[in-house]
Amino acid sequence: MIRIIKWEWFRLKSYRSFWTFNLGYVICLSMTVWMGARLIEFFLQQSAVSEFQSLIGQPSLQLYPFFFYFSGFFEPILAFSIMGLSIKERELGVLKQHVIDGFSKEELLLGKFFQACLLTIFAWITLVILIQVFAGLNTSEFFQKWKELAGVALRCGGILSFGLFVALLIPRSIGAVTIFIAWSVLIEPFLGYFLEWNFEWSVKKYFPMQVFSHLIDSPSQLLGVSVEKAMEQNLSFPGLAALYILIFWGGMYLYTKLKDV
Repeated sequence: MIRIIKWEWFRLKSYRSFWTFNLGYVICLSMTVWMGARLIEFFLQQSAVSEFQSLIGQPSLQLYPFFFYFSGFFEPILAFSIMGLSIKERELGVLKQHVIDGFSKEELLLGKFFQACLLTIFAWITLVILIQVFAGLNTSEFFQKWKELAGVALRCGGILSFGLFVALLIPRSIGAVTIFIAWSVLIEPFLGYFLEWNFEWSVKKYFPMQVFSHLIDSPSQLLGVSVEKAMEQNLSFPGLAALYILIFWGGMYLYTKLKDV
């Protein structure tokens, strides 16, 4: 295992695009948290929004989920970084060379799992630090929001797992990124509405990216005006998210066993 970690770190150090994407994630998330914190501070200072203040209760406690929710908009950036790295290794024959050097396919897949875990931890810690810096976060509030924080980690892990799964099936960067975006933005909604209109199957909320997105309550629900409040409070979403992650990694394992890397 130590050997795998060393090899993965050695490759990550020299892959500039990986660090560029991660830096872009930090910059985008920093701007979002900073602007959000300033806007919220401005609104809470206005007497005209006293009703808004009474609605959210404790501002410092209730507004953290807004940041948790919107951070998911930038997690695909991390997925693109790990997808690009995986595809580049296949194009250059790096993985085949590692097999020749004595690495098993299971070890190569384990290395990808370590990369996904590393990025998930990085995203989680980055979000907590940025909220601490720009919005303020004390220990008691931190522990009160442990469910949302766990949801952030599970959501990020799911998005990264899906990205790696797509990158394994489609060995071209442009194609893999296109499929990733198209599935999230077009295919899932289209399939969901098609099945609902033609067969009255309300299954859209159970597609993988929808499940990941519902791990954190939407802002409309936090303000008490969501029409899908019951759905978003469904406790099955974390279990479904974990199941999808297992399916993605199981699919990658079977693919690497049956195909040349």
